[in-house]
Amino acid sequence: MEENRDRLIVIVAGYSDEMKRFIRSNPGLESRFKTFIDFPDYEGEELQAILGKMFDSAGCNLSMDAMVKATGLMMSLRRGRGFGNGRAVRNIFEECLARQAQRLAQREKIGSIDVRTVDAADIPGKDELPRLL
Repeated sequence: MEENRDRLIVIVAGYSDEMKRFIRSNPGLESRFKTFIDFPDYEGEELQAILGKMFDSAGCNLSMDAMVKATGLMMSLRRGRGFGNGRAVRNIFEECLARQAQRLAQREKIGSIDVRTVDAADIPGKDELPRLL
């Protein structure tokens, strides 16, 4: 870090208390890391927007019922210590796609609209969150 400091940026990220402990664990680190940025947890609307962008990027559309269920799920996520923000949304997104695949595997015939459409059954329930987060 020191030899290339004019052309190197080192970013470390984590929960505030753990990062403070990490930086203080070595006097050399404490003298090298001077800038700290604390990012608050995303709000429910922001989490919903992230989830929507993930579905858009994957070429998926949510049915109206799926949209309502997904919005409720994003609004219900508890923030605070241990909350994964974008990571939590990505885990939920991946679970939705896995559920969609399982649902479609039960059908004899699948069209392109089926593959692009996420239904409410594909959105996990609030009671399933602990294993996803």
